Amino acid sequence: MMLRVNNEGVKNMMEGMMNKVVDGMKKMMEEAKKGGEKEKDKEDKDEKLGKGRIKVKDFEGKRKLNNKEDWEEAQWEMMVTLKVENGEFYKKLKEVENKSEKEVDEMIEAWEIEDKKGEVVVQRAAEWYGILCGWAKGDAQRLVKGTKEGSGIKAWWNLHKNYNPRTAAGTLINILRAVRPTAVKDIRETSKEVQEWEIKWKEAGEHVEGISDTGRVAILMGIVPRDVQEAVAQQMGEEDKYYQVKEHMLGIVNMRLSRQEFRTMDVGIAEKGNGVGDVGAVVKKRELLRMRRMGAYS
Repeated sequence: MMLRVNNEGVKNMMEGMMNKVVDGMKKMMEEAKKGGEKEKDKEDKDEKLGKGRIKVKDFEGKRKLNNKEDWEEAQWEMMVTLKVENGEFYKKLKEVENKSEKEVDEMIEAWEIEDKKGEVVVQRAAEWYGILCGWAKGDAQRLVKGTKEGSGIKAWWNLHKNYNPRTAAGTLINILRAVRPTAVKDIRETSKEVQEWEIKWKEAGEHVEGISDTGRVAILMGIVPRDVQEAVAQQMGEEDKYYQVKEHMLGIVNMRLSRQEFRTMDVGIAEKGNGVGDVGAVVKKRELLRMRRMGAYS
């Protein structure tokens, strides 16, 4: 017995199955599209700040920031690396460098509002803050930690304000370092301290150009003990220039150091014996030291 097939029913059944397949495919495509859009949104957010995360390992081995003298080279190394790793965050740091504190706070607040989910500015600033804490040492680290934890943008601004010689604060610090030299505790350090102070004087530039030679001499005297100051003042001529007084002061210091060496040498020889030969040795060594001071020996 043969079954008769209702062609109309088969047709309807096939169409129903096809519609279900098509609907399923449409649904899959829509979900895939939504997933792609979400992924693109995430990529766009990362795109806003260059290559994304700021990694500690990218800054390992960079020159540490210990004090103002390190600033130029140390910050240059850091910023060159940051520009490569995250160009947009680098731009934000450059934007705030020469702003007032009020302007910086307003800029950071605006960026954080724009970055509603904290996936861009807030996260990157926190990463940068952590890197700065490891990079800065001593007083520099205290400047970083003196800002709100995680605020890498504000911490960078604080370093720039205090260490960059072209900022108002940097200029003031340069002037103070020029007119208030460090007093030596040991006169053996005098020559070295004078050299370092003269570098600070040059860094202050036009801000100390108006100070007379007499004024500069008075500032120079702050490096040495009071008894040396008095000895220099007693022998100083009215027309003496700064460089003449400086050489005279260093000469007095060297004479005192020589006397200390003679005393030390005499004591050492006396401990070994006190015969005529010992006295001759003392005289001979004194003469040798004197000639060395005069440059007869290298």
